[in-house]
Amino acid sequence: MKIAILSDLHDNYTNWGLINKILDKEKIKIIIFCGDLCAPSMLKKMIKEFAGHIYMVYGNVADRELEKKVADQSDKVTHFGDLGEFELEGKKIAVTHYPDKSRKLVSSGRFDLICFGHNHLKTFEKIGKTYLLNPGTSGGMFQYPSFAIFDLKKMANEFKEVVL
Repeated sequence: MKIAILSDLHDNYTNWGLINKILDKEKIKIIIFCGDLCAPSMLKKMIKEFAGHIYMVYGNVADRELEKKVADQSDKVTHFGDLGEFELEGKKIAVTHYPDKSRKLVSSGRFDLICFGHNHLKTFEKIGKTYLLNPGTSGGMFQYPSFAIFDLKKMANEFKEVVL
């Protein structure tokens, strides 16, 4: 199963539209979102346009109350708050917004994949049995816009760039 990992969209509606077209073409049905959608209207748009399920956490730029309210109104979203822990295809996954928290989670040895964002820098590395993945900034702030498609069966990652 292939999934998409996004972070730091920062209300970039144009990039979301381009990303969603790629997800549709690749038949991706799950997004892990590592925080910083920004406005709850961005989440409403994603819910309306994306055909699959979104697992997500807060970023540091969020209207936490409204974001959670929008998420809770949809059966297409699982909002974990600040830290998500769940399982897909037999793989234990954690999602947080912050790089320092992801590093602390690695030391637990409990996860196969830890996804994070915040610094807008694409990262993919293996520490012990755990893969750490930062998809970069889907919104394109300070870096070229990107996201990741991760194959849970092969435990392999492919960074995708958002091109207008």
